[in-house]
Amino acid sequence: MKSCISFCFFLFICCHQCVRAQDNNQKPSIIFIMADDLGWGELGCYGNTFNETPNLDKLAKEGLKFTQAYASAAICSPTRVSFITGQYPARVRITDFLPAKTDRWLDPAKYFTINEALSAGGYHTGMFGKWHLDTDYETNKGGPKAHGFDEVIGTETKYIADGDYFYPYDKIGSFTEGKDNEYLTDRQCSEVQG
Repeated sequence: MKSCISFCFFLFICCHQCVRAQDNNQKPSIIFIMADDLGWGELGCYGNTFNETPNLDKLAKEGLKFTQAYASAAICSPTRVSFITGQYPARVRITDFLPAKTDRWLDPAKYFTINEALSAGGYHTGMFGKWHLDTDYETNKGGPKAHGFDEVIGTETKYIADGDYFYPYDKIGSFTEGKDNEYLTDRQCSEVQG
């Protein structure tokens, strides 16, 4: 269900922007947000009265809200690989989260991704935050840049584990400097906002 919500927001944004782009004769802007551990019943727009999600509720109110979907997996790595490649996780051999030093990773020589298609269509693409499709552990090849993302901010080069959420970030290749006790999520947000 986690990927269901993410996919719904992606479709909402695409549809909304397509209508606006048709009016302006422009390509639509596409923003895809994937949140780990977010179930459909956790948002106010789907009836939750405990969690306060005003911004997401506003997106749903002003756009399209989908109530039925298929989730390819219930955990991060297979959900991400399914969305980015358009394939079932089993075809890509990523059916569970990817642990440290795994021999499974999204090899750019084997898989064409949605961002590569968007780049070929003239879009400027970016990856901000959690990648978790790993890289070749020995060579560190296969990260977001290798898959054609134009901008990559704050994503892991190998894996994130306990103790990696505060500076110094030994697994975040794009953050070589920082402040003591700086929190990774805060740093990622400030970098993306520029």
